[in-house]
Amino acid sequence: MKNIILIILLSISFDISSQVSISAANEMKYWKLRGRLLGDERNRGKYNGFLQVGAGAGMSIPSEQRYPIYGRQNGVFNPLWGGPGYPGGCADQKINGINVWPNQVNGVITNPLIDPRDGREMSGIQNIGDNPIISIGQYLGVLATEWELLHRSSQSTTKTEMEMYYALLALDRLDLKGETLYGGAPDNNGFLMRSDVQADFELNNTGQNIYLVISPTACTDYEPDCEMSKTTNHTSNAMSQDEMAGMLLGMSLIHKFMPYYASYNGIGLKQWSEEITSRVVKYVKKGGTTNWWLITDPVDGNPVCRGPMAIVYSYAYAKAAHHICGGNFQNIISATLGHAMWEVIKNAYYANNIANLVITLAIPPFLQSALNINSPFIFKPGGKIFGKKTGAHNINMFLKMVTCSRTGARPYLPFLDFTGKTLINSVSQNYKKEFYELLGSVMSGYQPKIESFWW
Repeated sequence: MKNIILIILLSISFDISSQVSISAANEMKYWKLRGRLLGDERNRGKYNGFLQVGAGAGMSIPSEQRYPIYGRQNGVFNPLWGGPGYPGGCADQKINGINVWPNQVNGVITNPLIDPRDGREMSGIQNIGDNPIISIGQYLGVLATEWELLHRSSQSTTKTEMEMYYALLALDRLDLKGETLYGGAPDNNGFLMRSDVQADFELNNTGQNIYLVISPTACTDYEPDCEMSKTTNHTSNAMSQDEMAGMLLGMSLIHKFMPYYASYNGIGLKQWSEEITSRVVKYVKKGGTTNWWLITDPVDGNPVCRGPMAIVYSYAYAKAAHHICGGNFQNIISATLGHAMWEVIKNAYYANNIANLVITLAIPPFLQSALNINSPFIFKPGGKIFGKKTGAHNINMFLKMVTCSRTGARPYLPFLDFTGKTLINSVSQNYKKEFYELLGSVMSGYQPKIESFWW
């Protein structure tokens, strides 16, 4: 839903239609969806929304799914993350020491979900999802474009600024807590945990036990899905490079649309977004002590279990941070090896390559293992690695970064693409086409395809 909201805002931002009725219809659709995102504070039981705005643990992090009822008899329980039978499955999710995770057969829950705090049966499911930082990035993009449109119309932006403040605070909170995943002391150093939503989140924040919460931190037995980390609990809740890419999407739109005077609680929102961006990208660039753009845990220095290989997109990450913050975020690795990889990746995705692309450049042996360099990191659409579909996920991350870094141009034969429009429009045809065509248009300043506005 966050993508749909952002599509509407980006299309209104361009305002290429002269038909007022189309703009009015899009605006009505936007505010309706926006209302669904937040829910109704007066009637959470019926209109629950997808996030709670605020400073507490788990707050201002959008959910991926909300089921008003979990359908124990209807077979609709199908979380996107976790659960028995899922990779790294979470079969033990406790509240007050009692396991509340449901038994299920073919998607049908076979036992009632009883909340041990009051003995009542839970009525729904809240799925935070596997990529909360990406969700926060999309949410920030919604708020930045909303601010611009409200400002153009001379309407109050205070509520939008308030929500942006708490969304940025959520990223700061996840940064502060990142070290605690590995037994370290809290520190705002640029290493983020993905989520701090706990199993009792719904009760804590609304006074109602409506939902079973599905999130990495709500699960009490989620084990590491790799052997690179020495830790034994919650390591799959650490940040990854795709989480950073999602965050940079939101920060890029804040930079594009927000002025420096926009503030809340006396804090400049654009300045704050720049501080967070700089902190995170510099941490990733440091790569422990190697400067190889490898995401490592801040305590033992081991690569994180999921998505540590930021070197592959390092040139684009540094460019995006430069456009957001100013200054130079490149180092010798990203400016040479990373740049070469990025140019190859752009052409490979454009050609919709059907063969696995393997980079075997002079990378130190210790890093070859961490990068799993003998495995392909670019896939044709629908391709698989380790039995999992990866094409759409990788292409979405690529499209985020090619737009945020503004590195899509290929002003040479045979492309003669001076803005990146041809690259973005071609690669996105089967991957959120309207969203990325509009995003590329807004970020790089070229005219989008007119049909994108008639979706």
